[in-house]
Amino acid sequence: MTWVLFSILASILFTAGSLLSRHLLKSLKDPWAYSFWFSFGGALICLPLFLLSPSIPMSWLPWLLVVVMGGLVVAHNLLLFTALHYIEVSVSGSIMKLRLVWVYILGALFLNEPATPVKLIGICLIIAAAFFVFHKFKQKNSLKGIVLVLVASIFNATGITLVKYLLGFFNSVSLTFFAGFLASAVINMLIMPKFVQRATRIIKERGRLIFLSAGLGGFANLLFNKALELGEATRVVLVVEAFLIITLVGESMILKEKDRLWVKAVAVMLATAGAVLVSISR
Repeated sequence: MTWVLFSILASILFTAGSLLSRHLLKSLKDPWAYSFWFSFGGALICLPLFLLSPSIPMSWLPWLLVVVMGGLVVAHNLLLFTALHYIEVSVSGSIMKLRLVWVYILGALFLNEPATPVKLIGICLIIAAAFFVFHKFKQKNSLKGIVLVLVASIFNATGITLVKYLLGFFNSVSLTFFAGFLASAVINMLIMPKFVQRATRIIKERGRLIFLSAGLGGFANLLFNKALELGEATRVVLVVEAFLIITLVGESMILKEKDRLWVKAVAVMLATAGAVLVSISR
C-alpha cells in the first residue's frame, strides 16, 4: 500500500501548491514570469532523480514531441496562472476537470479507447459542473478567468494524450524532467519579451514564496509519478481527484475566500464525482 502514501502526499502538495499560487497571483502582475520560475524550479528538483535513472531515446521523434509538449505546458501554465489572478482555486479546479472530457474525445479518436456508460455519466457530471460555474460566475473578471481555464484544459488534455505515447520512450522521471519542466522553462526563456528584466523583477518581489511554490509542484509531480509506478493508475487518480474537496476547505479557511461558497461546493462535488466515475470506468 506504499502507493497510497505517495498518492496522499502528492495530493497534499498539489493542494498546497495551488493555494500558494492563488495567494501569489492575486497580487503578482506577471504570470508569464511566474510560469518560467515554476518550470525552472521544478526542473531543478527533478534533476537529481533523473541523473539516478536517466532514460534518453536515440531517435529524433521523441525529442521533437518533447518540444511540442513543452509548448503545451507553457500555454497551459500561462493560461492557468493568469486565471488564478481572477478566480479561486476550487473554481479553476472544477473547470479544469473538463480535461477529462477532452482526453475522452482524443482517446476515442486516436487511441481507440472504448466508451462505457459509467464514463459517459461521469463526463455529463463534469460538464454539468462547468455549466453551473459559468451560470453563477457572470462577473467580467470571473468569466475571464473561467474562459482561460477552459482553454488551458484543452492544452492539458492534449499533453496527457501525448504523455501516453512518450512513455514508450522515456521513464516517468525523465519525461517529467524533460517535457514537464525543462522544455517549458527553456521555451519560456526564449519567447518571453524582456525575459531578463521580468524574471529578475518578479523573483526580487516574492522570490522565496515563488521557489516554495515551484518546489511543491516539482515534488508533487515526482510523488504522483512514483505512485503511478507502484499502484494501479485508476486508484492513484481517484485519490488526487478527491482532494479538490480539501482544496475548497483550504481556500475558505486559509485564503478566507468564502464568496459564493455554496456554488463552489456544488461545482466541486459534481466535478469530483464525474472525475471519479471517469477514472474507475473500464
